[in-house]
Amino acid sequence: MNATGGTHRWVYQLPRVAFSRSFTLGSATFRPAGQIDAEVHGRRSLVDESEPGHLDRWEHVANVVGEWDSATVEVEAVDSDGARRALTETMGVFRFLMRGIVTFNVDIHRIGVVGEVDHRVLDYVVLARNGVVAAGWSLEDSPVNFTFTDATLDGWAADSRIAWLHNELVRPDDRRTVAGRRAITALGLADSAFLSRDPLVRILFSAVAVESMFSAVPEVRGQTSTIQIARRVAYLTCPGHGAGDDTPLCPYIAGLDRHRDVVNLAVVWSEANRQWQCSPFLEISTPVDLEPYRRRPSLFSARNEIAHEGRTSADQKMVGKLRWTAEKALEAGIGWFASHPGSTIADLDDEIAAQVKRRGVLRPEDVPESG
Repeated sequence: MNATGGTHRWVYQLPRVAFSRSFTLGSATFRPAGQIDAEVHGRRSLVDESEPGHLDRWEHVANVVGEWDSATVEVEAVDSDGARRALTETMGVFRFLMRGIVTFNVDIHRIGVVGEVDHRVLDYVVLARNGVVAAGWSLEDSPVNFTFTDATLDGWAADSRIAWLHNELVRPDDRRTVAGRRAITALGLADSAFLSRDPLVRILFSAVAVESMFSAVPEVRGQTSTIQIARRVAYLTCPGHGAGDDTPLCPYIAGLDRHRDVVNLAVVWSEANRQWQCSPFLEISTPVDLEPYRRRPSLFSARNEIAHEGRTSADQKMVGKLRWTAEKALEAGIGWFASHPGSTIADLDDEIAAQVKRRGVLRPEDVPESG
């Protein structure tokens, strides 16, 4: 259907999902089961039975929504293409928010409209060498029923980060802030990583999501290396970077721009018999020379293995860890942008530089020797 004459409400079913009340995020509204059914029946009096096909169309719609036994999500748009774009953006953000309240079996908590998330069994047959035939099946997705309660929705309504994302989602793409556009793109990529079953896709999209959010604009600050991205993420995720803290900053945050800078830092601290590894930094980017000393790959080294060798050596557990690392970085970035309206990555770099100038940098002699 191509609608004309302004925006219309486009409604989709969310299988297995329940809402205790309506909730709006961006241009989308999530509604409890039965609300749309009641509204469609309430419009029965508006049907002009003198017009051919009008009653048949209403009865068809009533039959469709009458079979929906779960929540719905609706978006406002001019046409179906615009509705699907808005739906895709919103559901990517929504699933990201959902992972903040699901603390176990994260991968089976996949909600979405039909086509976004599989709800089916894959049947197969086996033709054995001895002539025997057999049939089997595998569960391609096992989504659980999930209810969004008043407590969850109240918490989201009071969250300034979600309010910021809501305001950015409401705007057309060309009217979003630079940070908002980056965040929505990054969350969409992270969502594709979450929904995919392919480990290569999960790693690649997770890494590009972090890059999308934390790269500097080239014409402002030049090209961004993964080391600079790791420095920004470490600044936002390491404890003790509040404005009122006067302790020296971790040296990984203070002006490292190249892989060689990181290697030199590690050598100096190691020779001084001090702990040289900074997990928030090195989990994002680890120079090749230092990788043999770590027990797991960084996000960007795992991405490079795929891009340069066409494979990944990460097992399923490690793939999940890499995706989790990326999402924690995105969560920190959203928190900073939400608390610094209108700011950019250049402003974040300026804040880091100001903190380094005010507080100084931690030296090997400032910490006890490694045991």
